[in-house]
This record gives sequence, structure tokens and C-alpha cells, in this order.
Amino acid sequence: MKEQIYRFKDFLLKENKIIPEIYNNNFCSIRWIDETKKTKEVGIFDLDIIDNEAVIVGYKKYDKSIIVLNHILDINQNEISAYYNLGVNYACMDNPEEARKYFIHVKRIITEERIKRTPDSVGEYTALASITARLGDMDSSMKMLQKAIEFDSTSHESFAEVFCLYGKVPEAINELEKAFKNGYRNLYWLKASPDLQVLQYDIRLRTLIEKYFKEDF
Repeated sequence: MKEQIYRFKDFLLKENKIIPEIYNNNFCSIRWIDETKKTKEVGIFDLDIIDNEAVIVGYKKYDKSIIVLNHILDINQNEISAYYNLGVNYACMDNPEEARKYFIHVKRIITEERIKRTPDSVGEYTALASITARLGDMDSSMKMLQKAIEFDSTSHESFAEVFCLYGKVPEAINELEKAFKNGYRNLYWLKASPDLQVLQYDIRLRTLIEKYFKEDF
């Protein structure tokens, strides 16, 4: 894993994007180089999630994101989230055919492999809800969301992502407030999640963040 991080670091340094640095055997520090070349600390993350989540869709640098995502798959072709984010980026580039190809690939992996291994995983069902929504199969998506809720009704941050894809922003905000009340504080993922991008400039989310994050300091 360390070798993968160093290879990924060298590549991203060339792209002037994200710098992962080994923190200890299990975690690494992530720093973001912004447009003014200033370095900003993002946080400490598990090595297993230092992949395409670092490529934030909201920055709208889709061509560069696709390069990074493909490089991730060169390192680890089993990184399912890279395929999903490739689909998201192609969708943002108005290339629905290419996006659909990646979404179908992710759907197949989850339905044929991952759910068989963890049939009661709320994460797999919320992922399927998101993927089928992006594929336009809203009936299947709502069924998957309902299954996820039945397995764990407290995964509010995941439900918010699905509601965003439904275009149900008030419901998504409501789920995020429930998540905050339960102690959810992953500010990085609120920014990085491709499914939450519709909320990035929503004053209601900003108000909630100011309220609940301020209480922690």
C-alpha cells in the first residue's frame, strides 16, 4: 500500500492536485494545492480511501480528473469508486454513453459480487440506489434505498446523497441535519462526494455546518 501511495503521490504532484504523505502504517495526510499554489491541509485519512475521492468533481476539471482516475485503476483495477467517479465525470462532460458504461460496470460488481459477500450492507444498497438513479431506473433506485433504510435507518449522510440524485434537496438537507445531530463531522466528504455537489452552494447546508461544527470548537 505504501508503494501505491508513493506512486500516486508522484503522479498527482505532476498534476498539481493532491499530495498524499505517509502518516503512519495505516493513515496518510492529504494536502490540496489550490489555484494560487498555496497548500491547504485537508486531513488525515485511511490509506484505503486515498483514491479518486481526492479528485473533487466540484472543481470541474473533468479531463484531469479522468486522467487521475484512470491512473488509480492502473494501480488497482478493483477500486470500484474510481469506476463510479469516471461515470460521474463523463456525465458532467455531457457524454452519457460513456458514463452509462461505467455505471453499469459498477452495478454489475455490486449485484454479482459485493452483495453476495455482505448481503446486509447498507452501503451496498445505498450505492445501488445512487447508481440506478444515475441510470434513470428510479423504481429500482427507490427499492434499493428502502432496503438500505430497513438495514440501518441511521445512515443519514448516505440517504442524503441519494435524495440529491432524486432532486429532493430539502429531504437531503433534512437527512444531513439528522446525521449532524448523530455526530457526523466528515467535512471533507461533504465537499468531495460527487452525489452531494448540488448542495455545495446551498445556504441551508452552510448554515447547518456553521451550527454543528461550531459547537465542536
